[in-house]
Amino acid sequence: MKPMRILTWTAILVLPLFASLAQAAGPSYIPPDSVNLLVLLAPPPGPHGPRTSAELGELRHIKAARTPERIALAQADVEESVFRLMTVFDRPPTAKQVPAITALFKKLKADAAVVTDVAKSGFARPRPYAGANDLAPVCPRSASGAYPSSHAAEGYVMGIVLSAMVPEKRDPIFARTEEYAESRLVCGLHHRSDIEAGRIAGTVLAAVAMNNPDFQRDFAVARAELRAALGL
Repeated sequence: MKPMRILTWTAILVLPLFASLAQAAGPSYIPPDSVNLLVLLAPPPGPHGPRTSAELGELRHIKAARTPERIALAQADVEESVFRLMTVFDRPPTAKQVPAITALFKKLKADAAVVTDVAKSGFARPRPYAGANDLAPVCPRSASGAYPSSHAAEGYVMGIVLSAMVPEKRDPIFARTEEYAESRLVCGLHHRSDIEAGRIAGTVLAAVAMNNPDFQRDFAVARAELRAALGL
């Protein structure tokens, strides 16, 4: 059976399962069956092709050039939280100060994880360190597939929504979002194309969420709460 046909059947069989699990957990901003990344994303580069070889070379260059400070930032960025992006604010609020923000982004993260997990399982791309002993990661390893990077996808969902709340900080928020995604390369956990696919996935997921009436209602409350906390 051809690879694309296998992916198609994976999508048919797996997506309904994830959809039923998500529905059991409650309503979501991003219905699991509304975004099929196995169809929307190009397949990842092959394990022995020139693109993967070049990406492994890039990771070796990053490993040689990274500083202790950048490693520390990448390790801190393992935390999947919108508060990692709020470092661009002069006085970022705490989770206790903005409960509506905390709830909104917690739900977005859970929704994004359901969708990206299906794609990671379907594409089943090995992590870069799987076939390269010299690329041992400096962050906790993951048993999931590498493509797309769910960390990057969730980061871009958070960055897009956060920038809509505080458009005055749009440029630094997106710069920090990119840095957050790049931390996965510094960690040694992903290839460049994993991160790029995560950015595409995150953009699509954010667009779906932002068109959801329930999200729009909760967004308005969370936006007002955050802007008040920031004195805007």
